[in-house]
Amino acid sequence: MRLLRRHLRAQEGITLIMAIGILGVLSLTGATLIYYSTSNARSASATKGRETAYTLAEAGIAQALSVLNSSLNPLTGSLLSSTTLQLEGGSVTYSGTLSGETWTITSTGTVKSPAGASNITRTLTRSAQVYGLNSGANVAAWNRWYADSTTTCLTIQDVNITMPIATRGDLCLVGSATITGANTTVEVGDDVTMTAVGTSSLHNPSAATGWTSSSNVYSSNNVRATATLAGSAQSPNLDVTGFGVNLPTGSTVVGIEATIERMASGSNSIEDYDVYLLKAGAPSGSDKASTTDWTTSDSTRTYGGGTDLWGTTWTEAQVEALNQEFPMLLADGRIGEVLVEHSAGHPDLDQAAMEAVRRWRDQSNTPWERPWPLAAWPAVPTRFLLCRDDRVFPAAFLRRVVRERLGIAPDEIDGGHYVALSRPRELADRLEAYRAER
Repeated sequence: MRLLRRHLRAQEGITLIMAIGILGVLSLTGATLIYYSTSNARSASATKGRETAYTLAEAGIAQALSVLNSSLNPLTGSLLSSTTLQLEGGSVTYSGTLSGETWTITSTGTVKSPAGASNITRTLTRSAQVYGLNSGANVAAWNRWYADSTTTCLTIQDVNITMPIATRGDLCLVGSATITGANTTVEVGDDVTMTAVGTSSLHNPSAATGWTSSSNVYSSNNVRATATLAGSAQSPNLDVTGFGVNLPTGSTVVGIEATIERMASGSNSIEDYDVYLLKAGAPSGSDKASTTDWTTSDSTRTYGGGTDLWGTTWTEAQVEALNQEFPMLLADGRIGEVLVEHSAGHPDLDQAAMEAVRRWRDQSNTPWERPWPLAAWPAVPTRFLLCRDDRVFPAAFLRRVVRERLGIAPDEIDGGHYVALSRPRELADRLEAYRAER
């Protein structure tokens, strides 16, 4: 019996050891299953995130193409600036750059990482070619062109059309535009206009007045027309004429460019006052004067350009009679040559208007052309009233000049250059106060 009990106790010990061992193996297996199950779930989420980011990037490409397709001018370089959209599942940022007729579109889809790590991104890039009737564009992709407008001219410039074309309105062929092909049909609801684009050659003047040795402006040979100016003065006008421009009959003027070669005897002292073109003998359109100081070495400046009409329109005859001028009144304040640009429809009315203009008197040019005759400012009570909003003689400039040349501090009043018109009562009160001080 003792021996039997001893054997039984030995078997219980073995059973306990085996039970503990089996439990340890089962625990290890369970932990392994849990680890692999979690790892596989994370891998599946990452794969889904990458797929979603790719889908978002595709959506960005589609959105960029939609912007181009809906634009009136898909060749506008700022159409595809960087744009971010919040969509289901994440966000997408797209942008595009234009080179010639081709857009390069970049789109990046972004999805939050399921494990809290860095976001998941996918980036796609594609090119988009613009097909159209603009100059230099590729029209091979079109098999027919139709314009429904009856009020706008269908304009084709510098391309060859090989497909059937139809418009309910006018058809305008510009420059080297052509329509070719044995089977190409053209249907036009109204007029067909063909306009050649050309550039007139450079023309030098053959007449000039106003400055010393004015005729020296005829050519660039370092022999110059000159004008001498006192401080803060304006030169006489330099009238340059006789450019000998001859345009083909039926020409359309789209731009005028003028180049002036010049130099100053001192730095920071000379700048343009007015630069106009004369139409029918009168300054017309935009003043192209530049506030940049003339250099002390020989240099040229270009005014206008190939598409600049100087703020007005031009006929062939007006360009052929073109003068270029720095305009100014006559020395005694009278108006110079008077010409009628737009007739009133009756000769007597035109003559009456011209006579009225001839009687105008403006400020004489004497202050700009003759020096002050006295050696010093007279010993009389002096007041200087400047206008704070004057754009002709800025307040800061006048404060300095009055202090340096008159030795006094100027009085100031609100208003611009024509303060007598804008603030007559305030001006009258100031002048009356000055009179009362005497």
